[in-house]
Amino acid sequence: MKKGRLAESNMMKLPPGPTSYTITKVIEIRSSFALFISSRIEKIILQMTNVEGKRRPGNKLMRQNFLLILAYSFWQVVMSLDNFQRIPRTIRFDDRETRSHRREKDSLAAIRDVWNDWASRLPMMRNPGAYVTVDERLIPFRSRCPFRQYMPKKTAKYGIKVWTLCVAKTSYAWNMQIYTGKRCVRYSCAARPYSRVQREQHYFNAALQEEAHHTGYHKEKQVELPQDVLALRGRASHSSKFVFIQECTVVSYISKMHRMVLLSTVPRMRS
Repeated sequence: MKKGRLAESNMMKLPPGPTSYTITKVIEIRSSFALFISSRIEKIILQMTNVEGKRRPGNKLMRQNFLLILAYSFWQVVMSLDNFQRIPRTIRFDDRETRSHRREKDSLAAIRDVWNDWASRLPMMRNPGAYVTVDERLIPFRSRCPFRQYMPKKTAKYGIKVWTLCVAKTSYAWNMQIYTGKRCVRYSCAARPYSRVQREQHYFNAALQEEAHHTGYHKEKQVELPQDVLALRGRASHSSKFVFIQECTVVSYISKMHRMVLLSTVPRMRS
């Protein structure tokens, strides 16, 4: 069978793996750590922690680079056990006095600046390659939080839901968004360096709008699906029905116990 050339949207212009920026910056463990925890993040955490430390009686102003201390196990050489245990109790990512006002517009106000800076650096470190996967992940958490989720099918059941776009081959988290109770925005930027996405059922509309090719499953209540694939009367078990919609192929499969709809976009070929 003669195959045509891939469309331009399917051609990978960047080689998968560490970016040139990462290769030139990483020298040892500390420099690689600094790529993800930038100087701006360190400044925010150190400044807000010092502000919180002044409000607590008996706490001295901390000026150590405690981010690296918390990341490794050599804290015994640097400080006493009391000082080490005091840092997690005092560490802050924003000003507690102004948090309530900012929370009126943003539920993630307590860590918004640090999170955005950290998440924006993830795509800078690695080129994802052709195949990526987007799905939800539940971070176990049972304390007070306005957007804490209950997901009975997950092991932890309670926690913070994070939409994550990962590289299929290495599981590297290329993009992450915390679900705060509002409809999740589009998970990728316009200049994406990947062409094929394995995605969850929530991204049907995005799949039709994106230039990248998507593969994923859907439930029957998806209003965008054609009625032909939802009609189950008279269909035998383990049967499949194919419907072609422009550049998409929708497959409706009937099993004995479950019903599943699989959407797969067909790669466009050049003749």
